[in-house]
Amino acid sequence: MPADTHPQDATKIALSPDGMLRIEQELIEDDRSGPWETTRVFALPGGALLAHATSHGYAPEPPRFPAHGVVVLPLTDRSGQWRQVRIDAVARGFRLLPGEVDEPLALLSKRLGLDEPAAHYTPPPAVVSAAQTFLMLLTTFGSLVFVLGGLWMMWSGHTAKDRWTGLAGVVFFGGCMWGSLSEMRQRR
Repeated sequence: MPADTHPQDATKIALSPDGMLRIEQELIEDDRSGPWETTRVFALPGGALLAHATSHGYAPEPPRFPAHGVVVLPLTDRSGQWRQVRIDAVARGFRLLPGEVDEPLALLSKRLGLDEPAAHYTPPPAVVSAAQTFLMLLTTFGSLVFVLGGLWMMWSGHTAKDRWTGLAGVVFFGGCMWGSLSEMRQRR
């Protein structure tokens, strides 16, 4: 059996060669959605938290330290795409690579799309065919006829049974007519 290249629930710690940064990457395996990696970047000494982001999946490469107080690491954005992020501890800023401009660290999660609420999906309006419109009009007209018949039966019935049957017809077919009218109104 091959060895597991990604141990479950593991924390990786990387220190910059200049001793200014500490990167903690905590990997959590979720049976339902796969691996999640939480990345935290701390400024040393003192341990001030510079950045905190959660990425879906395994990081494709380890953090790199190209300059004094700078780390380049992969993070996922809202759509799940891996982005290279350059974090500068001295300037307290970040840059999305390649070619973006420097921005304050407070905007990192917003630029990755992690702070925004989930987009609300609104389905497109249903297309109503002429046959559906005709069927709704026919149902409404037929229900109206039976409601009028039930009213006539209630007023002209000779027994209590006739009047109760007329009332049941008015209630039932009135409900059918109301449902048909509301369906037509929603489809407009």
